[in-house]
Amino acid sequence: MPGQTLPSDSRPTAQPTTQARGRLAAPHAACFIGRLGRLPRLLPLSALLALLCLLPAAPVSFAAEGAAKPREPFVYCANPGDLLARSSWGDLSERDLYLFLLMRGEKNPDLYKPYLNEKDEKKRAALRSRLVEAVRDWAFTLALASQVPDSEPVTGLDQIRLRMLLHPVHRMIWTDRQVAPRVLVALEDVLKYYNDHSRDFPSSPTARVRYIFLPVSADAVGTISLEQRWRDARSQMDRIHNQVLTQEISFEQAARKHSKAPNAGDGGLTPEFLKGTFFSKFEEQAFGLPDGNFSKVFDGPDGVYLLQGQPTAPPGVLPFRAVMDRIHELAFAGQLALVLREEVLNLRASRFSINRSRLIRLLNPWAPVLKVRAFRLDTDTVWDLFPELIRPTFHTDETALVKTLLETETNELIAQDNERRGWDADVRLLPAIKLARATWKSDKRSAQLIHPYLILTRAQVRQYLQAYPKVFAKEVEPAGYLIRVQSPEPGEMGEANWKRKMDQIRGAMLNLRDQYSSTTLTELAQSWPVTQADPVTLIPKLLEEELIRGVADGSVTVETWNTRQPVSDLPGEVRPAMENVKKSLPGWMAAGVRFPPLVEGKNSLGILYVEKPDYGSPAQADLNQSFLYQTVTREIGEKARKALRETLVGPRDLQILFQ
Repeated sequence: MPGQTLPSDSRPTAQPTTQARGRLAAPHAACFIGRLGRLPRLLPLSALLALLCLLPAAPVSFAAEGAAKPREPFVYCANPGDLLARSSWGDLSERDLYLFLLMRGEKNPDLYKPYLNEKDEKKRAALRSRLVEAVRDWAFTLALASQVPDSEPVTGLDQIRLRMLLHPVHRMIWTDRQVAPRVLVALEDVLKYYNDHSRDFPSSPTARVRYIFLPVSADAVGTISLEQRWRDARSQMDRIHNQVLTQEISFEQAARKHSKAPNAGDGGLTPEFLKGTFFSKFEEQAFGLPDGNFSKVFDGPDGVYLLQGQPTAPPGVLPFRAVMDRIHELAFAGQLALVLREEVLNLRASRFSINRSRLIRLLNPWAPVLKVRAFRLDTDTVWDLFPELIRPTFHTDETALVKTLLETETNELIAQDNERRGWDADVRLLPAIKLARATWKSDKRSAQLIHPYLILTRAQVRQYLQAYPKVFAKEVEPAGYLIRVQSPEPGEMGEANWKRKMDQIRGAMLNLRDQYSSTTLTELAQSWPVTQADPVTLIPKLLEEELIRGVADGSVTVETWNTRQPVSDLPGEVRPAMENVKKSLPGWMAAGVRFPPLVEGKNSLGILYVEKPDYGSPAQADLNQSFLYQTVTREIGEKARKALRETLVGPRDLQILFQ
């Protein structure tokens, strides 16, 4: 800090962990569980492919010499003794918060350690905000659970919910005991990756300045007020600044003469330093200050400052020791994902289970859907556990269902394998069981308190939409559609035939524009079954069908794209047109343009259609009633939950201990 002498080399160097020169200890596996996501997704594909570039074909020891033994299973990723909060319902340790967030499905449940290690003030403040929210949610969960008696009957469905709440913890224990010991990364591979990808590790920007420091003591004895002492210090620094600007004295001489910092004898010169070395206001002035230029006179926490920029070395590459742990961590996470996948496949092959997810039908609620020994899910149970898989038309989203059941099957196989091996006696499981039961009670009580607010009529749903237009802007924003007809190259069918075909496509599109330009959505909805589709999407479908019937053949293709799709998902030749459509939507809507000009490509033509949902229209409101009801009740439920949390968890009920 200013006022202290800085070391000659302030660049950070990461020290190796235990047994530094021989080998590095493998990171705790459970620290990576949150990053892996829910099984069987493992790592995101892009990240996994990137990591495959640095991983050896088979696990090898992370040692400079000799073979490393597999590490012993760790006890905790989070410290069970570090208290983060005290509440009227119990104390919260770092370990318990980790387990609480893990069971809630957080991708990275380890929030506390990154918060402690973060140097950037804004990032640290953001992490603290997330931590406080997580702690308040934990206290709210216990507060609601305390209102449910221990004698509350536990149904078969409740037992399944409790079991599934523990699945992430079982996965963490199994991964750490069964998978992590097989993950060994060689030091020479980490070094090779560093040498091959050194450009990926540029050194952080540095700054170097001379500075003058005039202290303002709050404890000074005398009749002069503190405010006057600050004014006097600023006036003195302004005079020094003017003397330097008029070259009456050099900045170095002024620092030697006037500065009260320990480095005044060096003319106020600092070594090169990284962000996080000084207080934020000092660094805001120092970084980016050109060589020889002066900062403004500014106040610090203990006095007044003036800076002059100094030359710095060009950015280089971080030393190997500074990034060694980072590369090893990435390699370990990638190897962990690969070995985890292999172990899961082995587990599935060796254990008896039935997965008949595709047999789910509305009229056969007791068909076995998933059975892993005593763990059984039938159709009714699945619908109770995963209501989000049921579409408004009461059809099941089969793709999402299969994915969800495969994930549940994997988790249950892991839990049963833990029990078979005796790992269910792991010390992490007992606090997790208590948290799972508290979560189950909390959900039960929350439903009792909040559900009455979610019983709404259609009129109330529409009133809520109108009362909070900004909240539901995404649901009522205009949509743009591009129905694109792709023709072959002129050389493939002859220039004359190609022109004739393009003219045919253009004529068909113009006729369709005339045909549907005056058709209202209400009229269109009245001619279609209510369960068929939203009228906004009907016109693009009709346009596509008409073009397929009229102009499509073996050489012509018809495709439909809309502005609600991510632009990155679209083919390269379509992206510019859709980006332009998104930019133009507000203007077209304001001007009442339903069919903008045709979009012409090299060998394609596109017809554009623009419409804004009108939930005031009875026909459209009826078609979207289920969707709107879910959207509105979700918003109301979240607001009611926050209000309830503020009521139950007051300042006297919760004391947060971390700063």
